[in-house]
Parts: sequence; structure tokens; C-alpha cells
Amino acid sequence: MSVRFYLTIAAIVAIIYALAFLIVPIQASLFFSSFAEARAVLYLRFCGAAVLAWGLIVWFARDFQDWHAVRSVLIGSMVGLIVNIIITIWATLAGWLNANAWGSAIVLALLLVGAAYQLSAGDRASVRRDA
Repeated sequence: MSVRFYLTIAAIVAIIYALAFLIVPIQASLFFSSFAEARAVLYLRFCGAAVLAWGLIVWFARDFQDWHAVRSVLIGSMVGLIVNIIITIWATLAGWLNANAWGSAIVLALLLVGAAYQLSAGDRASVRRDA
């Protein structure tokens, strides 16, 4: 899989989640928990804005020609994904989130594995270089 393809998939997943958190936050909250109070909906919108920003960064990183720039996006993404996975697992085990959150944890873990793979593959032909 090329780094461009991975970044495209990651961006699409992030933007879909972000739009759900921004456009239908009550339904998104009720999907992952049993409450949708005003504060929770507001916080979910803040999270949606952050996920949207990450998704757009990853989307535009698809066209980076410098491996060091792509590497930086992958490392930053991995850190964020690890933190998000930890929080999701903790909140699910603590009962703050319902069983639907395990699906998100799996999606996050797959994105993490993909980023780790791309990072381990290193500088290669999938990143175009100026000659």
C-alpha cells in the first residue's frame, strides 16, 4: 500500500467521524453512550473540530513530495491515535462509552497499524521527489 493511499483512507475516515460529531452530535453521542446532555454535545463538537483538522492535514499531506514532511505527519498521527485508543479503551471499560466504542477502537488501531507500517517502510518511491 502506498503512503498516499494510506493517507487518503485515514483522511476519509477522520472527515466522516468529524462530520458526524459536527453535524449530528446528539445522534453520535447516543451511538457511543447513553446520554446527550448539552455539555457532552458541545465537547463532541470540539472533538469533531479537532478530528476535522487532523483529517484535512492528512488529506493535504497526501501530496507532500518530501519524505520528512510525510514522516512528521505520520508520527504526529500515531501519537494522536495512541492517545485516542487509550482514552477509548479506558472509557469503554469504565462504562462511560458503550460497546459501540470497541468498533471505533478497532478503526483507530487499524489506522495506527497503517501509520506504523508506512513509517517503517520509510522513504521510497511512493513519495514523489523533485529531481
